Amino acid sequence: MSAIRFVKDGKSVWTKDNKTFSVAVQHTTVEFNLETGWETPTKNIMFLKGNDEASISARAETVIKAINAGQLMTYRAFSKTPFYDTQESDMNPSTGEILNRYSEVRLCPTDKFIEKNRQFVAVAVVSEPIAVEA
Repeated sequence: MSAIRFVKDGKSVWTKDNKTFSVAVQHTTVEFNLETGWETPTKNIMFLKGNDEASISARAETVIKAINAGQLMTYRAFSKTPFYDTQESDMNPSTGEILNRYSEVRLCPTDKFIEKNRQFVAVAVVSEPIAVEA
């Protein structure tokens, strides 16, 4: 298991508006299915976001160290509904088939990985502002 900072085209920090910064952590693991005997390499990329480039860069290094020390794991959560407005449905990369599900990479303590990985979760959706009574 190894985690590194994801670099694309020589960049490891991205910004859209000089107000929000993103850094990606790439985590590679090998999963072994005891029932089938199949060993499958898995690569997850998790984006960390914040309002300060130095702070989010430091956070990425902390997350990488925790993953490599065995304290944290990345996992993939599934949902029947999108996690965010513009998210597209997952697709089988081999066949191009639309899978009618959505996924997101998240972090958890290592001891929670088995129960969280590849499980469906409910996505909280607020369709209208919620009025709070005083």
